[in-house]
Amino acid sequence: MATVETQTTLPPSSSTRLEPPPQPARKSGWKSALYTAIVIVLLLLGWLLYKNNAAKKQQAAQAQAARAGNRPIPVQTTPVQQRSVPIYLTGLGTVTAYNTVTVKSRVDGQLMSVNVREGDEVKQGQLLAVIDPRPFQAQLDKDQGALAKDKAQLVNAQAEAGRYKALFDQGVFSREQMDAQTANAGNFQGTVESDQGAIEADKVQLAYTRITSPISGRIGLRQVDPGNIVHAADPNGMLVVTQLKPISVLFTLPEQQLPRVLALMRQPGGLAVDALDSSNTKKIATGKLLTVDNQIDVTTGTAKLKAVFPNDDESLFPNQFVNIQLVLENRPNALVAPRRRAPTR
Repeated sequence: MATVETQTTLPPSSSTRLEPPPQPARKSGWKSALYTAIVIVLLLLGWLLYKNNAAKKQQAAQAQAARAGNRPIPVQTTPVQQRSVPIYLTGLGTVTAYNTVTVKSRVDGQLMSVNVREGDEVKQGQLLAVIDPRPFQAQLDKDQGALAKDKAQLVNAQAEAGRYKALFDQGVFSREQMDAQTANAGNFQGTVESDQGAIEADKVQLAYTRITSPISGRIGLRQVDPGNIVHAADPNGMLVVTQLKPISVLFTLPEQQLPRVLALMRQPGGLAVDALDSSNTKKIATGKLLTVDNQIDVTTGTAKLKAVFPNDDESLFPNQFVNIQLVLENRPNALVAPRRRAPTR
């Protein structure tokens, strides 16, 4: 009989000690300190290099400035001239038409024709347009017929009043009858005068059908074409006429300059005014100071002045901006040096 040996493994007793797993070794403290020292040294070297470069650049700039200061300055000479020098005040001005008229119809009717073209130069009293005159002519003829009728009745009434007066003197008619006939003649006299007034009004209305230019100037763009019905209440009118010869310029000056300007205005000859272009280098026209406004603008402390220019060459145009030089005086025999332009590079 075989014997089977059974081996039983017993659990470890509580007195048996378990060993912990091995831990990785920690870095030593001297390596961290070494890395920190290296970083600090690198930062210090970078800062020293930056300061060195900045100092070199500053020294180079100072050396260049010193060389530029020691460079000779070119000087040009020009002969001095002796001539009259104007003393003037400057300002910005706006060209305005001396007179501007918007031509409107004074009667209602059909516009038959416009006798001028846009941009034409017209004279005062020149025919510009014609409105259909037939309704106004018919009314005039009607009132003239009524006047003829009332004149005939007036003559008859005056004759009746004369006969009644003669018979009153003879004692045939009473005073009341004579006064009635005299009053009847007076009524017809008033009717005749009323007819004459109506005829004069008709003639005025008929004359309004022929529209003439109230001033001499230039025609602007046409607002109404022939064939349209125009009215006296139309706001835009039919044509605009602007007077360009002469023409005016409005400009402003500070209020501190007004006493001197007003004193010089009262002298014989007045003050000359020059208009220059936008670059303030080319003189466009020369005129005279006309007047100063009667009040100062409190918001800007300036006053408006008005100058007049003949403008025969039409170099000035309405709403054009110009530079103004108000000449106060001319100093004769002054020594001046001609202005020289800077050389181009």
